[in-house]
Amino acid sequence: MYRLLLIVTLVLGGSVGFSQELPPERIALERQWLKQSAFCNCLYSVYMEYDSAWLTDGTASGLLDVGSYALDVYPLISVYAKAYAERTYADDGSPYSGPGGEKLGIKKCLDFYNSAALDSFVAELDSEFNYESALRNYLSMLKNLEMRRKADSVKSQE
Repeated sequence: MYRLLLIVTLVLGGSVGFSQELPPERIALERQWLKQSAFCNCLYSVYMEYDSAWLTDGTASGLLDVGSYALDVYPLISVYAKAYAERTYADDGSPYSGPGGEKLGIKKCLDFYNSAALDSFVAELDSEFNYESALRNYLSMLKNLEMRRKADSVKSQE
């Protein structure tokens, strides 16, 4: 990992020190975005046969834009979510349908989102995590926060 940070440091012109490694909270946030993308893909898979808002919602695309995983991870997430969406029974053996036969698609996707299986799958994808991109995004976020603080400070002095 330190070799990667050294490369990032050299690529960014030496402006990044080893003390500015990605904090665990940022990596957890990236994983959370990937899980949220999986949730969106599950909803899409469940409701794709209907004229539904899930089909036109851009959340999954937005999560792809802000995330720092390699682009080839997202089709894997989509396939994994689709496979889960096709399940007819929950892990506890209860059917994913109501008493009248109605789909419990949102319940199914919530179970998927909260599953240990999805957590494990996302953790396995860490090898596809683009630390250089994440570090650049993180440093940019810190810079923007500092600029906002300075602007707020100037406004409060006026």
